[in-house]
Amino acid sequence: MNDVFLKHWDRSQNLSAKWDELEAKFGDKDLYPLWIADMDFPAPKEVIDAVVEKAKQGIYGYTARPSSYYQALCDWTEKRFHYSLNPKYLIHSPGGVTSFTLALEVLTEKGDAVLVTPPVYPGFFRTITGTGRKLVTSPMLETSMGNFEINWEEFEEKIIQEKVKVFIFCNPHNPVGKVYKEEELKKIANICLKHNVRIIEDQMWRDLTFGGAKTISLLQLGEEVRENTVACLSATKTFNLAGLHASFLYVSNEKIRLALIDKIEVLDIHRNNALSIVAMETAFQKGEAWLQSALEYLEENLKMAVDFIHKELPEIKAYMPESTYTLWVNFSHYSLQGEEITKHLAKYGKIATGNGAPYGQGGETCQRINLACSREVLLKSLEGLKVAVEAMGE
Repeated sequence: MNDVFLKHWDRSQNLSAKWDELEAKFGDKDLYPLWIADMDFPAPKEVIDAVVEKAKQGIYGYTARPSSYYQALCDWTEKRFHYSLNPKYLIHSPGGVTSFTLALEVLTEKGDAVLVTPPVYPGFFRTITGTGRKLVTSPMLETSMGNFEINWEEFEEKIIQEKVKVFIFCNPHNPVGKVYKEEELKKIANICLKHNVRIIEDQMWRDLTFGGAKTISLLQLGEEVRENTVACLSATKTFNLAGLHASFLYVSNEKIRLALIDKIEVLDIHRNNALSIVAMETAFQKGEAWLQSALEYLEENLKMAVDFIHKELPEIKAYMPESTYTLWVNFSHYSLQGEEITKHLAKYGKIATGNGAPYGQGGETCQRINLACSREVLLKSLEGLKVAVEAMGE
């Protein structure tokens, strides 16, 4: 395992949202931050070296992407996921939220119905309501602890009844950590094609999977499905590069692709910043060994936390996710909900966690807990969690 994961990294001078915004968000700067989803580790050394060399040039003017930039993502996809992308169908975007927001604006009009399956990333809700679209939900079913499934009958009923135009699909599913099976993807694709529903597929977590799970994309299900799907991809979650603000849209449908390019150019967000080109390209070309070490370390952290909770805190529910580096922890045994749980954990456990309520139905009694941290922070946080849960009483 890469030594970078075996030490505690001081982020006090890192201008880190995760650490520096604790007091503003939680009212206490002396907490262990387990909330916003980035990692407390440096990016691959090859990426750091490439960024430093680029920065040393000292000229940070407007950028031009080489053809190797998009090709690097295509090669990575071929190697890791065994399917091909056409680099001509890739579009730059500053980030995942920007990507699915712009896609939604191109694919729908104000007042159109847009479907999501909560509990799911809160950015979906903000985008739908913030752009004047109608939010439609079909909550996931938890058939057993940690086993979430789409409620297929309701899913299709909502599409028909609400005249849904777009389904925003989180794959892998944040926050529950689900990796969808091929038969599930085919069912989603067929229902959406049957009812003329476009799909925006959020694949930000696709590289971060555990226990033999492997992300499959709707893009792998044939040309008709590709034409009906706008996929959002990035290296930012994979290699801890979110602060560089670079992402990708993959759009096979020419009409949709040209409309997206036009919208992005109108907003003048069509260029990478001065450092993100070399960072993203180098990550895809030279970051695989780092990622393998990261996956091993993150899986150990997640397993340690789940085992601790099962042994020491059986009143709360946690399970090993198939993807993401966060735990979705259920506190329904107790009377607290949402922000009340978050505040209680901060007060008694000195840990800053993600309130589950904004993730929609099914999240009211949950917290999303980010474990992409040092082992030192993990162990202290688990002890804090124990103190806080014991203070909840019966």
